[in-house]
Amino acid sequence: MACGWYSHAVADPNSSTGTWRLSRRETSILAFAFLIILGFGFNLELRTALRRVPMTDLGVYVCGAGAVRDGQDLYQIVDWRKWHYNYPPALAILMRPLAHPVPVPPPALPLGTPRTAANTPWGYSIDAPGHYYGLKSDNARFFWIVAIWYVISVSLTFLSAHALACALERRRWPEPPPSEKGLRRRWWALRVIPILICITSIGTDFSRGQVDLVMLAAISLAVYFASREQGLAAGIFLSVPACMKVFPALILWYPVWRRHWRMIFGTVVGLVLLLVVLPVVVLGPKRTVESYQTYATVLLKPGLGAGQDASRAKELTNMGATDNQSLLATIHRWSYPPGQRPPKATPAERLSSYAVGGLMLLGWSFIAGWRRKDSPRQLALLFGTLMGITLVLSPVAHNYYFLLLMPLITGLVDEALALNRPGARNRTVIISLSAFMVIDMLARLPGIGRWLRELGLPLLSLVGLICLGGFIVYQYRRTHDNGGQSLLETSGANPITPAA
Repeated sequence: MACGWYSHAVADPNSSTGTWRLSRRETSILAFAFLIILGFGFNLELRTALRRVPMTDLGVYVCGAGAVRDGQDLYQIVDWRKWHYNYPPALAILMRPLAHPVPVPPPALPLGTPRTAANTPWGYSIDAPGHYYGLKSDNARFFWIVAIWYVISVSLTFLSAHALACALERRRWPEPPPSEKGLRRRWWALRVIPILICITSIGTDFSRGQVDLVMLAAISLAVYFASREQGLAAGIFLSVPACMKVFPALILWYPVWRRHWRMIFGTVVGLVLLLVVLPVVVLGPKRTVESYQTYATVLLKPGLGAGQDASRAKELTNMGATDNQSLLATIHRWSYPPGQRPPKATPAERLSSYAVGGLMLLGWSFIAGWRRKDSPRQLALLFGTLMGITLVLSPVAHNYYFLLLMPLITGLVDEALALNRPGARNRTVIISLSAFMVIDMLARLPGIGRWLRELGLPLLSLVGLICLGGFIVYQYRRTHDNGGQSLLETSGANPITPAA
C-alpha cells in the first residue's frame, strides 16, 4: 500500500487504453482466490445445511420470508435455534424467492426418552455425539438456499469494491482496467486492498449468512451514482440500508445536510416504496400496520431502553447478548467488572452514548462544511465517516458490521495511493488501516479476542478511522476555502474537482 509503488503513474487514470484481457499473473491470482472462495463455501455448507443444527443467522431471514409467504405472524415465528425475525417487513418480503417453511418444533417425548434421529426432525439437536447430518430430502432446500446466498454475498462484495473504486477513479463501472502497468496495479489495489482490510468482517458475514453485504452494496452504489451527479439513483440506493436494519438511517443525514434535493427525493421514494408500498401490496394494509406495531413493541422500544417486552433480550437487546461493539455496550463494560454487569444499560449510560454520538455528528457537519458539491474522494470519506458514527451511536453494533466502513477505507486507500511523496499523513493512513485490520482479526480469536473487546479496542480503532477520514476532509476544505491547492488536488493519480 506504500505510495512508492505508484509514484510513476501519470495524473489521469483514464489516459491509457484499457483491456479486460488478464495477464498470466492476474489469472493465477484470481484462480487461487476462486479456490479459496470455493473452499470457504464448502465449509459453510458443512456448518449449516449439512449440520444437524445449522449454525447460521440465515435461517432467521428465510424463515421470515416463509412466514410472509404462508401468512404467519412475522415477529412470532422462530428458526431452528429459536431466534426471531427482528427486522422491518421489507427484508422478509424481498427474501421470498429464498423462503423456507417455518420449522415445526420437535414433538414432546415421554420423560426419559432420548431424542434420536428417528423422533427428532433435522434442525434440532439429538442425544447423540456428532453434528454431521448429510444431504437428505428434509434439508435439501436449505442446502441450495445457503449456496445461492453465498454466491450473492460474494458477488455483492466485489460489486461494492468495484463501485467505490470506479467512483474514485471517475470511471463508468463497465470500463476495463488500464493497460499501463503502473495504473493497472493501482486499479487492482484500489479494489483488493479494501476487501483485504475488511476480510475478517466479510468472512464473518459470509459465515453467519448475514445481509450486511446487501447494505454495503447499496451504500457503495449510492456513492458511485452521487459521484456521477445522478442524485435520484443515489438517493434510492441510500434508502435501502435503513429499510433493512434501521440503524443505518443516520447516513441519510448526508443529503439533508448537503441539500441535495434530487438525492433527498430519491431517498423518500425508496423509503416509501420499501417501507409502505411493498408491505401493503404483499401483506395488506391491516397486516402491515400490525407488523409495524409489533416490531416497535418487541424491538425498537427495548433497543432504546423503553418498553417492557423481553422476548429479544437474550438474543439481541441485552448488553451481554452478543459481541456488541457499540459505544453504549463499551461504556457498559467499562462501568462494571465481568460477572457483575446488569443485563440492561442504565439511563445515564444511554444518555452518555447519545451525547457522544451527537457531538460526533455535529463535528461531522462542521468538517463537511456547508458546500453542496463534493469530490469523489470526499464523497467516499464523508459517507464512510457518517457510517462509522452510525455504528458508534447504534445500541447494537456487531463486529461484522465493520465491513460497512468500506467506503471510508477505500477513500483512505485512495488517499495513500495518490500521494507521490512519503510523508506523515501517508504513514498515518497506512498505520491506521493496518491497525484496524489487525485488531479486527484478533478480536475474533478465542482468548485474546475477548480481552480486546473488553478493552473496547475494536471500537477505538473504528473511531480512529473516523477521525482520520474527517481530518483529511477538513484539510481539503480548509485549503480549498482559502483559495489554496491541497494535496488532495495535486498529489495523485486521481485529481480532485468538485462533483455532486
